[in-house]
Amino acid sequence: VKDLYTFDSTYLRTLHLQRTGSVEYRGVPMWRFMLSNDTLMPDPVYYQTIPGFANSTSFHEFCPIFYSNPHWAGVEDYYADKVIGVKENRNYLTDYSVIDVEPITGMVMHVNESLQVNVFLKADYDHLNLYYSPPLDTFYPIIIVYKESTLSKENAAEYQIGIVWGTWFQTFSFGLWLGICLISLVFALIVFIKLLRRNETNPVEALFDETTN
Repeated sequence: VKDLYTFDSTYLRTLHLQRTGSVEYRGVPMWRFMLSNDTLMPDPVYYQTIPGFANSTSFHEFCPIFYSNPHWAGVEDYYADKVIGVKENRNYLTDYSVIDVEPITGMVMHVNESLQVNVFLKADYDHLNLYYSPPLDTFYPIIIVYKESTLSKENAAEYQIGIVWGTWFQTFSFGLWLGICLISLVFALIVFIKLLRRNETNPVEALFDETTN
């Protein structure tokens, strides 16, 4: 599995998650998926024209709200450099949304959802006055949201027990099925050989019958 798709109630669109590798946490091997950059790329369906920002203006009563990765991770320097103190605090371990899935059961074992909400003042914004004249063509960060859910020690122990017993049961079932198949095959072969021998004619007995006749 390389791709997952899910509808997100925050972005109000279907998100594309790409597998980026494998990780292990508390002894549990997992597949890691990361939010695809396609979500933040220009898209005419959502009137997105600036890479790195998901346009949600139409979902917020036409307030120019744009979502991005925290600290504008992945955003072009042209916009990231316009506000001091945001780009400088990037942390690539927490600024991207990731999801870890256990491949055997398909259970989600770890989620790190991160999001930054921004307001955008376009270059042609004309509601300025003497007391309100911020730089235009600029994204202004409003809030950064982090939400994390991870595997506890207790759940990891329960998983290990379940997987061990499940794997043992599958191995035992397969071995039992294979043994029955082999026994049946041997039994059928023995019966077949006996039938062949029973139908064979003894050459000595056949010669004696021809002489007497």
